[in-house]
Amino acid sequence: MVRSPIPLPDHEALRRQVENFAKRLSRRFPQVFLDGFAVSAKVGVIRWLRAALPPHPGRPRKASVTLAYALRRKGVAWPKIYPQCIPGLAALRWAERRKEIRRLRNAYRYRCRLMRRQRSKNSSTISDAEKN
Repeated sequence: MVRSPIPLPDHEALRRQVENFAKRLSRRFPQVFLDGFAVSAKVGVIRWLRAALPPHPGRPRKASVTLAYALRRKGVAWPKIYPQCIPGLAALRWAERRKEIRRLRNAYRYRCRLMRRQRSKNSSTISDAEKN
């Protein structure tokens, strides 16, 4: 899917600012943009830039994954969670049922990793603040 460029009020001025920013980055961090690391460094810079620019569109969480997460935290076994989180599970054929179960568990695992990452990020910033 190719998006058409959004018309900006002062497209040239914005382009010049981006070019100046790129020049400043490459001057300030020349070792990062060496030939061997250039591609991964550029990808990282673009990722950070996209994250820093508004509007930060988030995707709403799926209610089924949130329910599965809450039930697992209470110690409920997976076989009891599936019918509550996957609508029409009993009516699905075996292959479709396995696919939906796999999707739910993968989404749950991803949510757990995300929560751990957020907790470790928050705890590291707190510990850094406590050190000073």
